[in-house]
Amino acid sequence: MQTRTQTGIKKTVIVLASLLYAAAVVYGDIMFFTIVSRVFPNGLLGTLAMVGAFVAGGTALILPIALHWWHSRGTQQIAGYLFYAVDFVILAMNAMLAYQLIQNGHLDMIFSIWLTLCPATPLICAGGWALVFSLDSSHGMRHAQQDLEADQIETYAKGLRNAANSPQVKAIIDYGAQLHAIQHVQNLLGVNMPDGLPQPPALPAPTQHLSQLTSIPQSTLGRVFNQEEVTRMIEAVQAEQAKKAREVTGKIEAVRPDPLAGGSNGKAPEK
Repeated sequence: MQTRTQTGIKKTVIVLASLLYAAAVVYGDIMFFTIVSRVFPNGLLGTLAMVGAFVAGGTALILPIALHWWHSRGTQQIAGYLFYAVDFVILAMNAMLAYQLIQNGHLDMIFSIWLTLCPATPLICAGGWALVFSLDSSHGMRHAQQDLEADQIETYAKGLRNAANSPQVKAIIDYGAQLHAIQHVQNLLGVNMPDGLPQPPALPAPTQHLSQLTSIPQSTLGRVFNQEEVTRMIEAVQAEQAKKAREVTGKIEAVRPDPLAGGSNGKAPEK
């Protein structure tokens, strides 16, 4: 364990190192400012341009904090370290270029090229920050959630397609088609159909299948549906099925001939 003296010395060294680090960054930015300030316009635009001239220095001050507290391990952290190195190279190149210009020294080919590129220093830093933000782990989490929702929707659609092709659903469709054909013939010929109307198909109680959804754990349902939403869906389906059953029963009663009434000619049956 560290003693109080060791802890105090450590904190003092960290504070002094931070001050020295900030002083070096400010020095590099001031040297760059002497290069580009000559072409700054007057007024508000000049003030905004002055702020942009210190972007590289601000990046050098913020990046260590971002690497320690924000950047996640992996691609974002590697990109952060590369951005950190590029930013310091830019600061060093700007400082050396400013010194040679102040001394009216001869510029070699490298610094001649950099003299043309150095005004883009703030934009290079902006591109580095954009890259770091694009590699944030929150994007991967959002994409994973979208993939999960898409998989659940596809699974649900596949279940609907399988149910539509099941014998039970086909029997319901055939039964409805027969009732519709009977009503069409009655309207066309103006006669009542005799006994022997088709009976609705015997289907398993849908509530027995839907009730199984309540036993699905919350972790399986994911974040698209929660337990309350599933319960409301079950109740809505049950109510809709009860409504459909009442409608089918009413149609059957409407087309079924009354045994106490007369035949198709309207006369009472002979005894």
